[in-house]
Amino acid sequence: MNRNHPKFQAVFVFLAVLLGNLPMLGSYGLFDPWETHYAEVARTMIQRDDPVSTYWQDDGFYSKPPLLFWMQAAGFTVAGLNRRAAPADEMTVDSRPEWAARLPVLLLAAFAVTGVFLFLRRHFDPLTGLFAALTVAFLPHFALVARQSITDMPFLALMTLGMLMFFHGFLGDDGPPVRLAVLKLGRRALPVTSGLVSAFVFVLLVVPQYFMFASRVPASFTYVNRPVIVSGWLVFLPYLLLLADVLIGIARSRFTQGQLWILHGFAMCGLAILAKGFGALFIPGVVFLLYFLLTGEWDRLRRFPLVSSLWLLVAIAFPWHHAMIIRHGDAFFQEYIVHHHFKRAAEGVHGERGTFTYYWNQLLFGMFPLWPLLPAAFASGLRKVRFVRPGDDRERLHLLLFLWLMVSFFLFSLMLTKFHHYILPVTVPAGVWVAVSLRQYWSGGPSRGFRFSAGFFAGLVFFVLVAREAGLDPAHFVNLFIYKYERLFPYAAWMNWTIWGLSAVIGGAALVLVFWRNRWTFAAFLLASTIFTLHLLAFYMPAVGPHWSQKQLHKIYYQCRRDPGERLIAWQLNWRGENFYSKNQVVPLMETNNKEFLEYLRRFRARRREDVSARFIVLEAGRFNRLVGVMDRELYIQYPEIYENRRGAELVTILGPDCVTVPAEFEKHSVQTNYQVLKAPYVHNKFILVRLTL
Repeated sequence: MNRNHPKFQAVFVFLAVLLGNLPMLGSYGLFDPWETHYAEVARTMIQRDDPVSTYWQDDGFYSKPPLLFWMQAAGFTVAGLNRRAAPADEMTVDSRPEWAARLPVLLLAAFAVTGVFLFLRRHFDPLTGLFAALTVAFLPHFALVARQSITDMPFLALMTLGMLMFFHGFLGDDGPPVRLAVLKLGRRALPVTSGLVSAFVFVLLVVPQYFMFASRVPASFTYVNRPVIVSGWLVFLPYLLLLADVLIGIARSRFTQGQLWILHGFAMCGLAILAKGFGALFIPGVVFLLYFLLTGEWDRLRRFPLVSSLWLLVAIAFPWHHAMIIRHGDAFFQEYIVHHHFKRAAEGVHGERGTFTYYWNQLLFGMFPLWPLLPAAFASGLRKVRFVRPGDDRERLHLLLFLWLMVSFFLFSLMLTKFHHYILPVTVPAGVWVAVSLRQYWSGGPSRGFRFSAGFFAGLVFFVLVAREAGLDPAHFVNLFIYKYERLFPYAAWMNWTIWGLSAVIGGAALVLVFWRNRWTFAAFLLASTIFTLHLLAFYMPAVGPHWSQKQLHKIYYQCRRDPGERLIAWQLNWRGENFYSKNQVVPLMETNNKEFLEYLRRFRARRREDVSARFIVLEAGRFNRLVGVMDRELYIQYPEIYENRRGAELVTILGPDCVTVPAEFEKHSVQTNYQVLKAPYVHNKFILVRLTL
């Protein structure tokens, strides 16, 4: 790549990530439960015209901060969704909801990958930056989550940009802010400096929040037994004052060019806090603490404008938390801070448990194409790391990258609450580490040429073993980011053979690297790895996705109901998609003891033959016969004159597309034999839509 055109190179990387991910992005519905859960919170924001408080149904939703919901709500608004008087079925008729929810997340991921490229291009060379960027972008774990509208990718993308800005500022220029351009205003010329651009960015991140919260969230307290109302314009004014201190420092040239980058890093951390919580402070904090402890370079701590950085972080990340405390008080604090921050880390909340080895299984498949390179990269990279006072910036950067990788792995491994996708933050430093550690093979160093490598051979052997497991059970890849890993998977023979076939191509390229290593053999390996991940995005996910989404079931419901009175009931079901795709019009009767369901039947059952009506139920396929038994026992047998002596076999029917009745014939799943599935092909392998006579 030509070193003289960084802007064009960055655009190329950004577009390459988008072009690899955009196809089929909206071809399958939002996944249960997280995508649909978060999308419903965002939809409710629009419906309530309230971007401050987060609600699930009619209760406060306090487990996640708002950035993803703001992104989704913006997407829904741009797509023209959830407007007043919009049709009830608008979430099911086309792919706008999926594009609106997922595209903002994908754009953030693409910006993060472009940041990786620009950082490594600046500190190493363009080819190293390109190799790292494309490696990260098309690692299965990163690519799959980049197309999921959940909080993890915004958190990782912003954290990645923040870490790179910290590193660049820490190793960067101690000189004054640089001049970027000259803006001509008539006869006057205004120099556009990096300080001016930084000030503009910081204002953009803080001031709109001030107007949003100040205009909507007044505070109140009691004084001498009398209520006192304080205007929100005054309550949130301190955050503008904190920003003002930073802007004054920029105007007075108080910060060097490197310190401006560090300020930007703290701004990204502030946004990452709004993406997934205060854990955004831990990775950079622990990385630099370990760096200073190992190297003793405490004198370089002066490169961090800590006071101004803290002011900026607070001004960006705290106003929403402040507003929620004012509105929701202790309920928000207990759930968001105590339960979902401290207890999730220290005691375990939901999810699984395990030791620090828990995530090795996810890394096997999340970084699947990278394994042929990892042993050699790890050995080569460790030789470049000095755990004492570094001699130059290159040695400092090698140590920082190593600490970033290690801290990312062990920090999440030591948390008691564990989900497979929690290890996602390891993917970026792993891809960067491999590129930096092996760069001598494409940078013209002495290690090129025909020569056997034990490290690459060990990586190839390990890759073959992992590829065998991946082909035997293709569910490993969707399990990287879903909930309930034992859930029914739509096994198909083509998945096994495609994974093995593309793995063979990667293995062939890796075999070449065992003996012959230069930029062209690495390019061939990168191409083979990218094709594997593209197959996951373009073929695997569209085949798997419909079975994790309730979109098609709700589409059938809206096709078949005659009027809005024929309500949809979620029976013994709580997977969130039933709320989003019905725009929260579903009747949730999820208790397995059927108490609420029986009350519903008694309330709405027909009293005369001519009053018989219909209801629709979404439920798990394995519970169909139980539903028929309940209906027979509670209605059809007790009131034969109303239901004309018919039973559930006639009055409870499974519906497919175009309202076609599907035979209620079940069998054990061929692989996961604990599941009952329909014999006939169906739009969903776990859930079914049923029409019953009431």
